Amino acid sequence: MKLGRLHLLLACTILILLIALTEANPNTKIADAPQLSAQKSSSLVVCPKNSVHILLPHPSDCGKFFTCDHGVAHPTNCHKGLHFNAKVQACDYPETAGCKSDVSEVPQERDGGEKNNALCPSEKTKHPVYKPHPTDCGKFYVCDGGEPHLKVCQKGLHFNPKIQTCDYPRNAGCDSSKSCMKSTGEEP
Repeated sequence: MKLGRLHLLLACTILILLIALTEANPNTKIADAPQLSAQKSSSLVVCPKNSVHILLPHPSDCGKFFTCDHGVAHPTNCHKGLHFNAKVQACDYPETAGCKSDVSEVPQERDGGEKNNALCPSEKTKHPVYKPHPTDCGKFYVCDGGEPHLKVCQKGLHFNPKIQTCDYPRNAGCDSSKSCMKSTGEEP
């Protein structure tokens, strides 16, 4: 067997194993995966018109990626704790995925902890719940197990509750003039 074919066979085998190891869950149904609006996400990524199955990284969230199908971007989430690895075209461990997220986590707010917990559903949910920050368009909460985790968008982006990630302000629909703080990434 030629060396080029051997490398291709090895790469395909590794890709199949990675997909099987990171995404195989007999209890998961396609409907279980949170889906985002392809229309709203089209401003975030451009798919080639004649694409059949191309995977592209999400521009601001390492845990998400887009599947391009005939020019249409279909957003998809990796399983919790995994990042999209563009080199192997699969969800992978963060330390090997090589993704640098534009979303950062900040320490839990100390004042108003009970108020922040009120943002999250009290019952445990199957998937994390994303909630906008009440006073800052550039921040949002990820509710996991009823606990809020404050996140900050990259400078210049706002949280868009429709697609549940950071987005351009013109798409996010947040009125920053009504916010008490600007999106600096710093807590008051």
